[in-house]
Amino acid sequence: GKGWGESYLKPALMEFTGKTQCGRSEVVKLIWQHVKANDLQDPTDKRYIVVDDRLRGIFGQKKRVHMFTMNKELTKHFGERVGSQGPSRPSQKAKSEDSDDDGDDEPESKPVKRKAAGGTTKSGKKRKAGGGFAAEVVLSPELGNLLGASTLPRTEVVRGLWTYIKANSLQNPSNKNQILPDAQMKMVFGSEPFTGFSMMKLLKPHLTKPE
Repeated sequence: GKGWGESYLKPALMEFTGKTQCGRSEVVKLIWQHVKANDLQDPTDKRYIVVDDRLRGIFGQKKRVHMFTMNKELTKHFGERVGSQGPSRPSQKAKSEDSDDDGDDEPESKPVKRKAAGGTTKSGKKRKAGGGFAAEVVLSPELGNLLGASTLPRTEVVRGLWTYIKANSLQNPSNKNQILPDAQMKMVFGSEPFTGFSMMKLLKPHLTKPE
């Protein structure tokens, strides 16, 4: 069916966007247009958005909001997803879409259970519970400074980086797969352009398992 990417908007977002339903990425885009047009990035730290009167309906009484947590803040302003017009038949797709709205704000992590990776080794010593991309990792000072956190799951690290890249227009206009690091990103990735595919490889030295 059509329109699965869209959600009904609750009053605050409805007022801001002038729409009753809209995809999350479109809402984020409209917020960033407003931020750029009104110069609302904190001059002392561009990762923070200064909350003006128009954004207050969405973000409440906060003076500023970190671009990385903006997505999480928006979750509560979305209603049910828009499905087909007729009576709803819970298909597999519907179930998987609904599971995204449980407030965990982690749509990218897929519920794949890697039993081989977890569990015990032959010697029966190691047991990695909740391993893989969902496990929290410790960020290097440089990466922590960029994302405004000291520990995060890998999925959130990648999502936060893409939020930062898009907000600061760091994709090469002639080749969107290529990222052109700014001063903050150079501290983590070096000064050479890199691709989304090589991001995890370059992140490796900046991610360590907690003690």
